[in-house]
Amino acid sequence: MERDPHPNVSKEKLEFEALIFDVGGVVVSHDDDMLHRLLAERCAVPSALEGTRSVLQDVRINTGEMPVTECIATFAQARL
Repeated sequence: MERDPHPNVSKEKLEFEALIFDVGGVVVSHDDDMLHRLLAERCAVPSALEGTRSVLQDVRINTGEMPVTECIATFAQARL
């Protein structure tokens, strides 16, 4: 008889609509300042750092409620 390579994993099918992890600093280290700096470095205007911080304050971006296409449009409207 073969040994089960994953004895602690449930064999029954689990049904759920979504699985959400908040990994910001819980499991994986996350640095908002670094994120803002990296985004600003790729923008055309010198004041982009403050602009990226402002745009990223929209809770819909942080929760995933805002579609990626709208995120891109939001940055474009901010003229960054």
